Amino acid sequence: MPATPSVVDEAVYERAEQILTAAGYAARLKLLVRLLDGSRSVGELARLAGTDVSLVSKQLRILRLADLVTMSRDGRQVQCRIADDEARRFAEFVLSHAAGRVARTRRVR
Repeated sequence: MPATPSVVDEAVYERAEQILTAAGYAARLKLLVRLLDGSRSVGELARLAGTDVSLVSKQLRILRLADLVTMSRDGRQVQCRIADDEARRFAEFVLSHAAGRVARTRRVR
């Protein structure tokens, strides 16, 4: 990563936008957080979310295109997992940052 933001390649900004957009929808962020504990099937994620497999699959596809999750077939099931350590740190940071802001807001009230 360059030392000064003024020299960041435009492609990096575009990729960051894709990642932030993918994680910026609460339903997708919840899926990503559920994968922090390990691999889960699409069906299991759908049950945990209380929604249809087709809807979860659509959301997972967006996360996959942003390189936040990977998917692989295991027999009849599709298994999902966090893509890599960077994606894991990203999800943990977003969750931690948001939790800190919620706690701060509650203390101010």
